[in-house]
Amino acid sequence: MTEVVFDKVTIIVLSYMSQHTIEETLESLLAQTYPLSLLEVIIADDASLDSSQEVILKWIDANKNAFAAVNSVFNDTNKGIVGNLKGTLQLVNTEWVKIIAGDDILLPVCISEFVKYKNMTGGKIFFSKMQTFINDGGDNIVKEVYPPKFQQLIIASDLLSQRKFLSHSSFSATPAAFLCMSEIKKVGLVDDEYKMMEDYPLWLKLNMSGVRFYFLNEVTVMYRISESVSRSSRRLVNLVLLNDIIKHEKFKLKNLKISLFNRLRTKVWIKLFPLLIKSVSNKRNKFTKLIVALFNVFFKVGFFSSKILK
Repeated sequence: MTEVVFDKVTIIVLSYMSQHTIEETLESLLAQTYPLSLLEVIIADDASLDSSQEVILKWIDANKNAFAAVNSVFNDTNKGIVGNLKGTLQLVNTEWVKIIAGDDILLPVCISEFVKYKNMTGGKIFFSKMQTFINDGGDNIVKEVYPPKFQQLIIASDLLSQRKFLSHSSFSATPAAFLCMSEIKKVGLVDDEYKMMEDYPLWLKLNMSGVRFYFLNEVTVMYRISESVSRSSRRLVNLVLLNDIIKHEKFKLKNLKISLFNRLRTKVWIKLFPLLIKSVSNKRNKFTKLIVALFNVFFKVGFFSSKILK
């Protein structure tokens, strides 16, 4: 029988313009079945212009004694998700960390189930299922469960199978990740060469360093689907995110073994996709969506496996 080991865990809450959702997120920390005396909380707000910081301070004042420690970081200027996360990771003093956005929700068993599973497996980096939802008139309406089944099987498989997938796509399960800080530190935390893409480069570098991922076959996180910087009804792509993606495609070409055919496809995509977006003024309509989709079918390796939820 596996010995139960209760580790200290840090929960990082990343907030930006989250005044309407951050309290629900923070309340989900209080609802954890894991001993709250072993949880350290860091809430990092990235220079929100709304009342997020006021909501955070009020919650901390009411609940700071419930946890081992509660700290807040209020950035003076907006650093973006990568900058905000990297700065916050540098403050973590525990071996294990759970990161959640200020509009998502941890299920009560989240930390308990991850700690139990890491004790069973001895793994270092974990993913699980997550339940997507929307808020409709005050009610949370559940939608699909992610990641899709084929990604679940890959995350549960061996190191080389995971690397093969990561050579062209990322896992759609980042909000459900549970991380070992010593492994994150070995690869330099998150790469601030990127502005918005905090997850995919990290997963690939961890894999390349020899870290195998593990899959917990449970829903641990509620992931809110909403309008965001990476998805807009008016534009085809976020240009900052596109720049990140191009940088990462170049990194993969340089550092991974990729077939000649897929190398050629990737080089064409890197060269021509930004020109295509510019030629249609980055405007989203039925025609431009079709043109971009067709282009990506032919030239973007793993296009159908790397859809962004938000």
